[in-house]
Amino acid sequence: MFKLKNANAISASRAIGYNQIQYLIKKQANFLAKKDKDVFKSLSMWKAFLESNNWTVHTLVLDDSPKFIFVFYSPWQKQMLIKHGQQMIMIDSTHNSVNNYFLSGGKKASLFLVLIHDPLNGKGLPIAWAFTGSAAEQSVHSVLRWLRKTTGFVPQAVMSDCNLAITHAVEAAYLDMWFHAPKHYWCLFHVMKAFKENAKSHLKDCANEAITDFRGVVYSQTDMTELQLELFYMKWRHTNVTLVAANNLAVGGCNQDNPFGGVESAKQTTAAGAEPCATVPHGSLPNQTFKLQLIPTPHKRHRDDGDAPPVCKQRRRGVVEIPPLTQPAAEQPGGLELNIDTLPESRVMDDIHPIMKAMD
Repeated sequence: MFKLKNANAISASRAIGYNQIQYLIKKQANFLAKKDKDVFKSLSMWKAFLESNNWTVHTLVLDDSPKFIFVFYSPWQKQMLIKHGQQMIMIDSTHNSVNNYFLSGGKKASLFLVLIHDPLNGKGLPIAWAFTGSAAEQSVHSVLRWLRKTTGFVPQAVMSDCNLAITHAVEAAYLDMWFHAPKHYWCLFHVMKAFKENAKSHLKDCANEAITDFRGVVYSQTDMTELQLELFYMKWRHTNVTLVAANNLAVGGCNQDNPFGGVESAKQTTAAGAEPCATVPHGSLPNQTFKLQLIPTPHKRHRDDGDAPPVCKQRRRGVVEIPPLTQPAAEQPGGLELNIDTLPESRVMDDIHPIMKAMD
């Protein structure tokens, strides 16, 4: 009905949008990356292609297995590592950022990046990529040993997130260097993130106070950081004494090889004299009172799987239940009410089975 004043105008239905461009780029990248429909055949072809261009590739196991590994770096990356990575290398693992569910059972491969500090822009510079079938210590250890062997390079320090598998792998990879091994640091961002999550989960209303205290320690500008950390630890270590007792108490004879570190012991008066009867954490808050129910059981019973105390059986199933005291402690057989400040030091006898219940 109306003539367009601008003859060069294009209908909106024919316009090319941002999403279309993004889709085409992704489709082209996928087409170029997949040299074969089978992932492992494609990786084998990539290995041959990269090595023909002087890249260094490591494929310890190249099949559908938890031991699967595919690591590579370019000549330029090796040069940058040796030239600028002396002080520190960083290891980072991706979390659900790559769509690569190609292992059996729908399992996803892990992607690790080894980085250095870029001398030009100050950001992280990848010097190696590693795809592994597992995020366990063995896989990370294999990557680090291979990187050390092929480059002859040992950094002064390694930084990672709080992943214990990486921590153990770093220690194992440089174990033969003894005191000259690289120091291992945890990224402060990941430390604070983990601390906040655990504080909010376990401390509830006290979480914000604990987070503020911890932040004051890690961002301290004084030379007394170690003292501040010790004071922080002493303040918060026994906030939830019931939980500490349940997790650490040497129940009967089931866990006598791993008792409390630093404990004080209560004593009860018997016909034979004063005997230790239970343990409480050393350094607990002053004037905090506990009720203790004491159940003497011969130590030899703990070695008989069929004749262990009920709590020991619960412990073997991974659960420790601390039964509540329905009567005042002094009225219960073997019951006892104690103040931590008055507890003498002593060792725990093997033939005593303590159960601890914290009072509010």
